[in-house]
Amino acid sequence: MVGGLIRNMNGDWIIGFNKSIGISTPIQAELWGIFEGLQLALSHNIERLQCQTDTVEALNLVSSPMAKCSPIALVRPIAKLISKQWMIEFILIRREANAAADFLAKSTVISNEQAQTYTEPPHEIKSLLHRDLYGPAFLRT
Repeated sequence: MVGGLIRNMNGDWIIGFNKSIGISTPIQAELWGIFEGLQLALSHNIERLQCQTDTVEALNLVSSPMAKCSPIALVRPIAKLISKQWMIEFILIRREANAAADFLAKSTVISNEQAQTYTEPPHEIKSLLHRDLYGPAFLRT
């Protein structure tokens, strides 16, 4: 399973997704999440994107100058998406700042073939969205 979400520059939810990818390694799952997220952003005509990952290896693979000819098959279509006419910045984040995407990745998917999209955040994810954006101290009162 993979999952992710797209927020606007203020951190507000735009759309989320998850998809079953079958049995995979952690790096394959992270690359699938990046691939699905980029496709979703492109389909929503997002012209500027900050793609966050908590996996150094995935970040290095997709941001490499050699990504278009990578021996890892999934890196090549990601490189093709990156080369489209849009601005993409890849950044490494702490795993703890990625709880909302992690929740989506572990949620049930209706279809095994296509990504399930969420135009509204699931109710269970709302506190995670705030925590990812502002940190755990924001939730303490």
